Amino acid sequence: MPIWTIAKYEILRKLRTRYVLLIQFLMPLLLIFILGSALSGVFKVEDKALNSVKVDILQSDSGALQEGFQKFLASPETLKHLQTHVISSREEAINRLKDGESEFAVIIPNNFSAQVQAGKAAQWEMILGHDYLKNVTAQMVFRTYFDKVNQMQAIQITTRTKPSYSMVWIGVLNSYHSFLFVYV
Repeated sequence: MPIWTIAKYEILRKLRTRYVLLIQFLMPLLLIFILGSALSGVFKVEDKALNSVKVDILQSDSGALQEGFQKFLASPETLKHLQTHVISSREEAINRLKDGESEFAVIIPNNFSAQVQAGKAAQWEMILGHDYLKNVTAQMVFRTYFDKVNQMQAIQITTRTKPSYSMVWIGVLNSYHSFLFVYV
């Protein structure tokens, strides 16, 4: 019973002193209002429209992966997000990025298909432009290519079907694809 007496006494004492009432109840409400008004723009979540990204592609590889990648680039879903331009050298890609003629570059080495089919580590080089949102957009579009490839491989493994010649590279690509990012 003495705990209730102490609690009652403390509540009455705090209610009698006006500055305590002001500090305990009104100041936090005032702070919430001020901070809410000041930071309202910081926490606003809104959708951003994804614009098409100008991508330079240097495909030195002429192996089995070339045809599948060309089909991927020609698909309507990819064309909504990427405007591709074929280039002839890495230096041209860097110069075009610096000049603002392109916004992202992908360089596929000449032995990419062979390394993937041999089960060795293989990588693409992605040269990032100056716009973060466009870099992320291009990276995600190319990531969908590898996700589709991995999905096809999973179906093959699950159904235990014998892959056709064009599907041979899919199994190896699942474990060994990687990207090398270069900032310009």
